[in-house]
Amino acid sequence: MGYEQDKERRIEEFTQFWDYCESNPEIVRSVYDTREGSVIYNDPVTQLKSSAIKHKESNNGGGDNTGGDNTRIIFCDEDNLDNVMRIVGGSNMAERAALLYVISGTSPGDGVIRGSTTGEARLCRRSTLYFCLQDKKLQKDFYERNRMDRASRAGDICVYLPGVQYISGDKLCDTYSQRKQEDEVREDMSTIMFDVIGTAMPDVSDGSENTEEFDDIMRRKLKAMLTIAEYYDLKTIVILNQFLISLF
Repeated sequence: MGYEQDKERRIEEFTQFWDYCESNPEIVRSVYDTREGSVIYNDPVTQLKSSAIKHKESNNGGGDNTGGDNTRIIFCDEDNLDNVMRIVGGSNMAERAALLYVISGTSPGDGVIRGSTTGEARLCRRSTLYFCLQDKKLQKDFYERNRMDRASRAGDICVYLPGVQYISGDKLCDTYSQRKQEDEVREDMSTIMFDVIGTAMPDVSDGSENTEEFDDIMRRKLKAMLTIAEYYDLKTIVILNQFLISLF
């Protein structure tokens, strides 16, 4: 199958997935709740570090659990989302997991509506992430800010999205067009819920991704995302992006 045919297939897959999500009242409500609960942090380390322990103690009834020791970080290959979600939705996991993700700073879904093959686009074809990123406050305070900051690479803006849903099923095909009946798709659908902590990839159009400056920027962004995870007392952190994994 040629590139253009593959591209059209991916576009059709997302279109059908979009139709399915819009026709499901529970998913529509879930997207609304995620948008309402989303938070944009301009400088998470400065904003949250001093209040993280106090916030967690409030959530835990005043206990002395300050995180860190109980947190587990899992590195995954984003090319196999079903395996990632088996980890995220594992039955032994008492609390919701957080995906630390480098997302597009200029376009929600990183071209998913145009058949993109990026990691973010693949996740959007199987989860509610794209619809959650369409929130007006994200458009203004995340995407517009990142478009302005791309040249300087100075921004540490992060977005926290609680309760994103991954739509899965034992018999779910990679392309919805392979399924003949809508009821057949619906009957084996199940959902896995997780939080997303996202930051924008710096502009590397000049080839600067192999420089020490780029590594410093990514370390700073990683610290910012981990600070948010600590603030919300998220004990399981899944990291998919290879740039982030390479920093450990």
